[in-house]
Amino acid sequence: MITTIIKTGASQGIILDPSLLQLARLQLGDEIEIEVQANRTILVKPVAANLREGISD
Repeated sequence: MITTIIKTGASQGIILDPSLLQLARLQLGDEIEIEVQANRTILVKPVAANLREGISD
């Protein structure tokens, strides 16, 4: 997926397609961890509580 960084209030953000969130088993309100790796890759992953909830589905 290719997207653009947008201005949202005083911050910046990205829009994630609903199908992408569905594949990642994420939904509005889920907490995520964002990490920038040495090669400038941005890694987005759910926090542990979200992972545990997903197991029971």
